[in-house]
Amino acid sequence: MNVPSPLIFDPRVGELVTHIRIQNTGDFYDLYGGEKFATLSELVEYYTAENGILQDKDGTIIELKYPFNCSDPTTERWYHGHLSGPNAEKLLWERDEPGTFLVRESLSKPGDFVLSVLTEEKSKASSGGRRVSHIKIMCQNDRYTVGGTEMFDTLADLMEHYKRKGIEEMSGTWVHLKQPYFSTRVNAADIDSRVRLLDQTAERENEGDKKSKAGFWEEFDALQKQETKNKLQEPGDPKVYIACQGCLATTVNDFWQMVWQERTRVIVMTTREVEKGRNKCVPYWPESEGSKEVGLYVVTSVSERDATDYKIRVMEISPLDQSDSVRTIWHYQYLSWPDHGVPEEPGGVLSFLTQVNSKQAEFANAGPMIIHCSAGIGRTGTIVVIDMIIETIDTKGLDCDIDIQKTIQMVRDQRSGMVQTEAQYKFIYLAVLEYIEASKTYNKVRERGVAIEGRGIWVIWNQIHIVLHIALLSQVSHKRERERERERERERERERERERGRGRLKRERDGRKRETEERDEEM
Repeated sequence: MNVPSPLIFDPRVGELVTHIRIQNTGDFYDLYGGEKFATLSELVEYYTAENGILQDKDGTIIELKYPFNCSDPTTERWYHGHLSGPNAEKLLWERDEPGTFLVRESLSKPGDFVLSVLTEEKSKASSGGRRVSHIKIMCQNDRYTVGGTEMFDTLADLMEHYKRKGIEEMSGTWVHLKQPYFSTRVNAADIDSRVRLLDQTAERENEGDKKSKAGFWEEFDALQKQETKNKLQEPGDPKVYIACQGCLATTVNDFWQMVWQERTRVIVMTTREVEKGRNKCVPYWPESEGSKEVGLYVVTSVSERDATDYKIRVMEISPLDQSDSVRTIWHYQYLSWPDHGVPEEPGGVLSFLTQVNSKQAEFANAGPMIIHCSAGIGRTGTIVVIDMIIETIDTKGLDCDIDIQKTIQMVRDQRSGMVQTEAQYKFIYLAVLEYIEASKTYNKVRERGVAIEGRGIWVIWNQIHIVLHIALLSQVSHKRERERERERERERERERERERGRGRLKRERDGRKRETEERDEEM
């Protein structure tokens, strides 16, 4: 009888890494005498949730916060990573197309995988849906197999083989893999591969002037067709936003009442007052160095200045009957978002958000940021989702899992229609990609630097971080713009070559036509 090898659990405690053995009997996992769990993930989730239970040998409490995820074994979108069998069945039943399949991690045996396929057969369970077949994929010596003699170097090779051939179950029933159920989840550090994959998929499907129905369009279209079926888990200490439409003349007083009531200190405006002759938002702030009564409050302009791509206004608000109760409000108006579409590159938006969040962090008891455009769903939703994803990455690290589509589903559950277009959906991906690339570069720079200690110096270092991060974002943006310009130049050269080819063909046709006419004249 083969006894599975024990596993080693390596949590970081302060600056040190400790090692805890996990007993693996083949039937359950435990920490040699603690609670028993059917899967390794259940064990980790339990000790992450129950702080104070896990202790080192010397009695030190080990607090688990964020897992250090390993890289996915494939970038293929049919791979769903950490997904339980029941949740896989729910996804496939919702699709209700026989032959739909996905691949996930094996929760009972880490290192192996499971192919889940919706079959033609009716399930014997009370649900009455179609039967879902779960087929184990074993990883042996870095090669993959479902049993038998056939071994494959990669998961993708195995899946391509069985998509052509089908798989025979132990019962003799053949299971056929017809269409994948794509995951929108991605490891943050690998988002560049996902963006390239979505772009390439769209290009392969694009024929002539027909609109591509793949890649980003496919994900966004799936989002449009469903009400929120999946919610992200509510984080323990969520970042809160107020998303609203731009002010009308009749709602200015209500807007400032909300600012005071919610203790807001930072307002983000992502539209101009007028765009292409259309009113987008009335100016609800006073003129420079002026004051304005707004219902029960008075708002006074303190300063106003222009920055790259945006304008900053500093104002003070106080109740009319409590002039000594004053709050400072910072108003950031982003000016470089085009009336239709999205900015050409996300670096400006990311730098803008870095400044906005830095200012929000200065107020210890600040209420939620207010974010608005005109309708309060398109640009506003795009900004909110980008900021939420970046907050997750900053909190959990570059190796965390993110899901842009499900994040949008969550915010739509609270405000309908957030993120209106495919272009905005793609822009979120590109913004997150650019932020991650800049963060990787920043981390390399920091690792090469000297460790800095002392509270005061850390404040200085934080300011350096903001400046450096903005510079890196700008650097990445310029690099990406140069790449786009080179690609445009290559496309122009290809078009010139095609034009020269068309000219040669025309000259050849004209030459043949003249030869024919000359022969006809001679005859």
